[in-house]
Amino acid sequence: MDIAAFGALSSALASLKTIIDIAKSVNNQQLNSAVLDVQAKLIDVQQRLVEANEENAALKEENRQLKSAVELEKRVVFHDQAYWKKLDDGTEEGPFCPGCWTEGKLHRSQINSVESGVVEFACDRHKSTYLFHVPERLLKHGDLSSYKSSGVSYSDESPGGPDSWMR
Repeated sequence: MDIAAFGALSSALASLKTIIDIAKSVNNQQLNSAVLDVQAKLIDVQQRLVEANEENAALKEENRQLKSAVELEKRVVFHDQAYWKKLDDGTEEGPFCPGCWTEGKLHRSQINSVESGVVEFACDRHKSTYLFHVPERLLKHGDLSSYKSSGVSYSDESPGGPDSWMR
């Protein structure tokens, strides 16, 4: 809630209590009723300000998340059968699973195997393991020799893609 609005409302309620005390000493039923009506309306306004403040905070958070998603979407590119995130220095981070990005999420997958300069990745966040292949030259990983010819090796039928989980 805006601190100034809350302060003004609190001050108005305090002044109203003074008026109520004066109205009681005058003993005028119509004046007492009007003062109590104003008090109820001010309390209602106070509650609405609290609710508006909560809604405003929620909308600001939603706006922040949407801006963040739009900014991420601007940075994500697809090439060499995977998604990559452009960094401020011009380099790319990745690869990320193509199937996960279609759901709006960037997810790094496990290296499954390395063969003939191609790295096979396996993403297990789908109903069935999603496989995709990336040229080894694009990876910033150090030593990939432990993955060469000793990977889990799921299948060599096709190089992945949107429907590879259906195999």
